[in-house]
Amino acid sequence: MILLLFFFAAQIHPSTTNDTKLKITSDKAVYATGTTISLTCKVSSVDEVTEIQWLLDGEVFRDQGTFAADQSSPYTSELSFTSQPADDGDYSCIALLEDSSVSPEISTSLPITVISTQMVPTADPLYLVAGVSFPVSCTFPNLASSSLAISWTMGSSPSDITNLDISNFYTESEGAGGTKTGISFKAKTTAMYSTDYTCKGVYKNVGTGEELVVTDTKRIEIRGFKNQPQSVNVAIGSSTSFTCGAVGEQQAIVTWTVGGVAQDTSLYTTSHSSRLTSSTLTLRNLNTTSSLVQCHMTFSNNFTLSSSTATLRVIGIGFVTEPQHRGFVKGEDYEMTCVVRREEGISTTVTWYQGYSAMPSERYSKTEQDDTYISLLYFTDVGNNANGDYTCIVMYLIDGKQTTMTSAIASVYVREITLYPTTYKVSRSPTDRYTFYCTYEGDFEAGSGVESLTWWANGVNVDGLSGFEATLTKQTSSWTGKLIASDIQPELAGQIECRFHCGVGGSISGYHQLYVQREEGLPSTTLTSSPSTTITCISRTNERATVSWLKDSSAISLNDANFKPQEADTVDYVQYNRLSVSGWTVAKDPVTLTCRYRYDTTGETASYNTQLLFKGFTSRLQEYVYYEPSSKSIYCTFGFTYSTTGPSGVSWFKDGQSLSTTSDRYEVAVREETGNWEASLSLNGTLSDTIATDSGSYTCEFQFSSGESYNQTTQLQFYTFEWESEADIKIYDQPSLSLVCVITHSGSVVFNSVEWKGPTDGAGHHVEETFNGTHATLTLHQVVEDYSGAYTCQLNLAGDKTLELSKDVEIRNIEMLSEDYVRVDTGDTVTLSCAVQNYTTVNLKWYHGNSPESQVSGHVLSRNGTLLVSTVEVSNTDSSHLGAYRCGVGESRSRRAAYLSITDIEEEGDIIQAGTTASLFCEVSGASNESTEIYWTDTLGGEYWVDDGSFEYSVEVGDFDEVYGTQNTTLTLYTTPAIHTDYFCNFTTDGLASFRRVPLRVVNITTTPAIVHEGATTTLSCTITGLPGAPSVTWTTLGNDTLVDGGTFLGDSLTTTLTTGQVQGDLSYTCIFTLEERTFQSSVQVLTYTVTVKPFQVVQQGQPVTMHLQSIPVFTDQSTLIRNISATADTVLNGVAMATASDCTKILFGHFFFFLVKRCSVNPFLLSLLLFLEIFFFLRVK
Repeated sequence: MILLLFFFAAQIHPSTTNDTKLKITSDKAVYATGTTISLTCKVSSVDEVTEIQWLLDGEVFRDQGTFAADQSSPYTSELSFTSQPADDGDYSCIALLEDSSVSPEISTSLPITVISTQMVPTADPLYLVAGVSFPVSCTFPNLASSSLAISWTMGSSPSDITNLDISNFYTESEGAGGTKTGISFKAKTTAMYSTDYTCKGVYKNVGTGEELVVTDTKRIEIRGFKNQPQSVNVAIGSSTSFTCGAVGEQQAIVTWTVGGVAQDTSLYTTSHSSRLTSSTLTLRNLNTTSSLVQCHMTFSNNFTLSSSTATLRVIGIGFVTEPQHRGFVKGEDYEMTCVVRREEGISTTVTWYQGYSAMPSERYSKTEQDDTYISLLYFTDVGNNANGDYTCIVMYLIDGKQTTMTSAIASVYVREITLYPTTYKVSRSPTDRYTFYCTYEGDFEAGSGVESLTWWANGVNVDGLSGFEATLTKQTSSWTGKLIASDIQPELAGQIECRFHCGVGGSISGYHQLYVQREEGLPSTTLTSSPSTTITCISRTNERATVSWLKDSSAISLNDANFKPQEADTVDYVQYNRLSVSGWTVAKDPVTLTCRYRYDTTGETASYNTQLLFKGFTSRLQEYVYYEPSSKSIYCTFGFTYSTTGPSGVSWFKDGQSLSTTSDRYEVAVREETGNWEASLSLNGTLSDTIATDSGSYTCEFQFSSGESYNQTTQLQFYTFEWESEADIKIYDQPSLSLVCVITHSGSVVFNSVEWKGPTDGAGHHVEETFNGTHATLTLHQVVEDYSGAYTCQLNLAGDKTLELSKDVEIRNIEMLSEDYVRVDTGDTVTLSCAVQNYTTVNLKWYHGNSPESQVSGHVLSRNGTLLVSTVEVSNTDSSHLGAYRCGVGESRSRRAAYLSITDIEEEGDIIQAGTTASLFCEVSGASNESTEIYWTDTLGGEYWVDDGSFEYSVEVGDFDEVYGTQNTTLTLYTTPAIHTDYFCNFTTDGLASFRRVPLRVVNITTTPAIVHEGATTTLSCTITGLPGAPSVTWTTLGNDTLVDGGTFLGDSLTTTLTTGQVQGDLSYTCIFTLEERTFQSSVQVLTYTVTVKPFQVVQQGQPVTMHLQSIPVFTDQSTLIRNISATADTVLNGVAMATASDCTKILFGHFFFFLVKRCSVNPFLLSLLLFLEIFFFLRVK
């Protein structure tokens, strides 16, 4: 061991290491990517160098250069390589010496900068779509003291592309990231643009003028359409073609789609020449309306170009309706129709021809609709020159191409029809027979003559209908048809059509006009037994008729009070015309009424008369009701206007039973006036008799000798109407007051309504009215003095009859003069007062409580103007005085009360350990309402805190308890102070502000951790301060621990100690203090350490030193050991502390660790000391 130390001391001598030197050289410090970098490393050393290694940024480089084994100092290694972007960094060479026992690595380094750029995107080749803007960019890094010139070129023989219209150039600085240059590439499709593109950056040193060129080259292939399919319009049924061509590096695979559907390859051809792929799609016999056509070109790597869509519009052409053969009647007007297809934007022209001559355009019309073109050819006052063949010709102009179509030939035959008679009027006899004649004259060409004849009545074929008989007769040059008709109804009237059915010319018709005019008239006399009736005049016609009414040959005035013509209404050709009659009685003279028709078309008129006569009751029996029946009579009157013979007798009935005229309770009388007979029935009896027996149904009946009888019936009801309580009401303050009027009756009396009148009119929801058929009740809520006065109950009967009852009501309110809620503290005296508005003295008393209530003695009465005031004094207040106080007169009590409450606040403080959560509590009692303000302060009268939800504190307010009058609040402190303090809870309740002081005591525990060598013992201590009394003390301990001192409580603090046994590993002890069921505790840490011996080390200056530490406890104020190793060392428990061997000023050592820095001079005395220390520590550990 001693020899080894002396050997090391000899190797450390500075004169030995100063003879080894390394140097790296290079042609230059900056290179472009792809250029050759040459480096040389030379080592001068007295020691033999066995190898020179090359490193880049501390890692072994991919190439190691050349090194001759038989070299002598200086030793040389040559490194030459082609630069790559990753070759930028610090290059080092390391010389390995021959002495392998020490083998120190001696190195030096040289920074080399490699400049590169890369075109983005990185794909090569890069495929672009012609005409689509695409960014391509290069970024050149910054190079100090150099300018940068950027350019772009294309082709194998580079040419500048700056002025070409295929791109937009830009250059922008990216700060520390360098300079970015780019092309917003928008290439054409010509082949010359598919080539190599190069971005080039030339760096020029501003001092030396030396240039450095950095480039990147990429192949860009341009793909794009040279021509694309175009939209076309074609006629339906025709053919068309579409072409497209695309440029690319190879022949593309072509696909065509029509309406999104891929087309069969047999429909298109494809060719390729000079990078251009061309294709033609041919579509035949088109019959769709429109489609979208698109060409798709697929190149290598499944890259597909899709052309713009071309619209294939198939135009519908041709005839929808062609003109037909027609037969025309001479002298009539006709139209011939031609309808063709049309589409928006397509020129469509229609022309009419007669024979081979075009007809004047003014002879026909042209109307365009959504998808059709309608042309009507007009024939006016047809003559023989209209005979001939007609065609409709349509011409379409589609994309400059003309298409013409001609309709089928339509032949026109002109005929002549003679009708007799042209107009027929069917009058009132349905059995009359009528004959219609129809004669046809026209051409007799083969196939165009009359084949048959049909007759039509108002659109209905009369064949098979009863009452019609038709014949057809052929003459030399004409045909004659005859129709015999009888019993013609209005629904068959109108047009009578004779329709000749011809051959080629179709059918031809002539028309008779037929009117039916049939009235039912009026009876000679109209007898009515009612003052109101309706007279109806009926006609059956297919011709509109205007009806007027006359009275005694004069038109009825619009203001006539008795006669009102009504609006006519028609149902199924039957017209009803009505005259309303009202108020026509026996007092009126007989009158003649006339219903007069005037037909609008023919102008014919018809009139019918009736004489209006009356026989019946001239007035109606009333439904009589009697309040106080005595001798009452019922009258019924009968009259007439057509006879002088009066009734033969009169009878009265009650509930269907005949009344005896011999009874004393009934009297019957009959008297006669001009044209009138009046019968009366009188009833006699008491109120009780009437209500019990006389209510019911009464009938008056007149009999005539002819056997006729007329009667009327009415209902008689009897009732009483009175107050439920007759006395006038005098009332003091009450919540409500009810007035009731009562109806007593028999049967089912009908009352329209009950109304109340009085001072409460307009009082709104404070007044409630009810009526159940017998009792009408008026309820006054929240009674006040203004409600005093007269009240009327009004009963509304049928026939606008009313009955009324009145009553006076006097109301005196008891007014509480004290506040609703009176708050006092315990033991205070309070005076309460109330008053009543009255001019006489009343016994106004005080009452305490609700139910049951107790009378309060000692009240004093006084007068203040018209007010009678009562005061009472409540002294020495306590909980027995809480509650409501009211004034009263007799059974009445004031609605308002004075509620007496006593304020009390209970508080609950807290004792907590510093840094934990504290909870403070307050509760107010005796409140009558919820507190208007509740808040906490930390000083008396301080500003209140707002619960803002922060982590420091929160305030919680409880709900108001209406039963007990309590409300509470809690203050929670999340971060408590380290010393005692007081807080204040503040309440504003019933207008009274109050507070309570709430104490908070804070307990602090301090401990001292221990650091011991493993296996040793130590003494631990805990000190508690802030307690109001002496606590009990316990420790959580191990079996071999000893409680040395439980502590003595002095003031508010106590200190306790514990001596541990031999400590094995890190431990945690807990000291626990208990006071009045509250526990406070803190943990005390015991940390252990051990040290591992490491041999003596000799290191080279600047090299790392490694020391292994085990279980080294680390504290801020006890880290001397670590700091002595290295001020910058990382501290890791059970880990490694790294230090750096620096210069000759320190010889560093610690527990069993020491090392020397090579190249420092060491004297023999120091070496001897180190040897002694090593042997001493070694033996001690052993």
